[in-house]
Amino acid sequence: MPDCSMRDRSSLLGRDRQSVLKAFDHGCTLLGDLGLKVYDPRDSHDKAVIGNVKNGFDFLGCNVRPGMIQPSRKSRAGIRERIQKIVDDGRHTLHAIAAGSRVPRDGLVQVLFDVHNVSRGWGRSYSFCNGHDVMAALDRFTDRNIEGLLTLYDRYNKIAAPVIRRRLLGVQLLQDIPVRSIVGPERATLA
Repeated sequence: MPDCSMRDRSSLLGRDRQSVLKAFDHGCTLLGDLGLKVYDPRDSHDKAVIGNVKNGFDFLGCNVRPGMIQPSRKSRAGIRERIQKIVDDGRHTLHAIAAGSRVPRDGLVQVLFDVHNVSRGWGRSYSFCNGHDVMAALDRFTDRNIEGLLTLYDRYNKIAAPVIRRRLLGVQLLQDIPVRSIVGPERATLA
């Protein structure tokens, strides 16, 4: 069974504990010659670990196990929190707009665009993973959040005046752009 000596951002994998420790000791010697120190998992269990990787291990935001690489639980929780915050902020914005606030940019379109960008960026970062069920579950989570936001938008859109509808969408109204007049307060006259 493969053994792993894992430190902050590095791992050594091998067929057995003896081959891993031999490679580790050789690496320690090379790094020591450069004046660098390494936490030894045999001495410092809080900074480095050694063990069987059969049940998987987390490394750089991924959970790695035989035949499977998927985003770690921590990473998946992070994307859920980010999407939830964007959608919650979007709900707050829609409530404020429906109540008469003139929010300059944060309507439904912007919220959906932000969710899209976060999902796309995170998904591309983990595009090498083969945990398809994990990705599908995250998509379902995002879908439920978007559906709730769209339901709120539809409720306000049905009763709103056209000006409020545009603000709910997040499409700029010309009348909401602050005036920066280049002519003084007196009226200009044409001769």
